[in-house]
Amino acid sequence: MSAKILLDKLRKLLDINQELLKLGQEKTEALKANNLQLLEEVIKNEQRCIAMMRFADEERTCAALAIFKGMELPTNEPTINDCLAVITDTKLKEELYSLQNELLIVTSNLQNINDLNQQLLKQSLQFVNIMLDSLNPQRNITNYESKGNIVKDKNAPKNSMFDSKA
Repeated sequence: MSAKILLDKLRKLLDINQELLKLGQEKTEALKANNLQLLEEVIKNEQRCIAMMRFADEERTCAALAIFKGMELPTNEPTINDCLAVITDTKLKEELYSLQNELLIVTSNLQNINDLNQQLLKQSLQFVNIMLDSLNPQRNITNYESKGNIVKDKNAPKNSMFDSKA
């Protein structure tokens, strides 16, 4: 009975991870299209899914602990492999193993899409910084005295976007 509950909790986790993967793909498209409104919406949905995942993972942990009720725990938080080692029903073992593999595939794909989105965000920030730098160039004109002291040029342009002298 405990193994069936664990299977249900893992299916729930798999569904949430698949939803996060779908949202990650939507985030990629929003970043490529520079659609900030869609990006905000996707991020809100991701946060909702992450909260659901935390709750589902707690439920999974409780279900895994229930399998070890009356037995010695291999670790503080039993893994799927630990559960596979003590479950005797062959059909449940196969389902659990299959779910484990599906979760691994989805989480790997999710990691890849998150890495891509991180790169896209980094490129976007670099572009914004380049544009800001082109609007406000940094000019440091310095001269050196014979003693090695730095003397700033009084006639050098100020680093202000607006000239207050009219």
